[in-house]
Amino acid sequence: AYGLAPEHQVDAALALLDEVMDGVHRAASAPRERNLSHPRSRVVVAGNSAGGGLALAHAIRSRDRGGPAADALVLFFPWVEASMTNPAAKALEPRDVTLRCVTLAAAARCWAGPRELTDPMVSPLSDHLGGLPPLHLYQGDHDIFLPDVQRFAAKAQAAGTPTRLTVYPGAHHAYVGDLWVPETRRTLADAARVITGGRLTGG
Repeated sequence: AYGLAPEHQVDAALALLDEVMDGVHRAASAPRERNLSHPRSRVVVAGNSAGGGLALAHAIRSRDRGGPAADALVLFFPWVEASMTNPAAKALEPRDVTLRCVTLAAAARCWAGPRELTDPMVSPLSDHLGGLPPLHLYQGDHDIFLPDVQRFAAKAQAAGTPTRLTVYPGAHHAYVGDLWVPETRRTLADAARVITGGRLTGG
């Protein structure tokens, strides 16, 4: 529901997320009716593609401001580097049926507003990536985001942030929209376990 480029920029989206997440954390921390000792509810932030990059930017912003952190981030093929100048990303374009580096870079300039493309609020890969909630990333290897997501995962792990990257061979950008393929079913089942803290019941 956040405003999209070119009419809106990242700062407006971050301000909206501040309001939403403040309300979520208040609700999660409120004692349940007739059970004042009930533990706080689990808070997980998820996002895909540009939304994954926005979720990361907000997690970095919350860390830097000393705000409440999510219990985990679930990120489907997140956009972590806005300039798209990685030669390995360009080399993957023949396999990617959706994205192109040059159009993404142009969209990123609209989204950044007055910020530089290297700003962590626009390109989370530019951050040191320490002190973030546990990160669970899902990625296809026919997606031009893959090389930067791999760099991101390695950097976050080196910074001490618990990070898990799952890469599916042959999967394209936004593959989780294809509900009939086994890679999607495995991804969504795994994400559900993360979101519930491993407490799944039923089939």
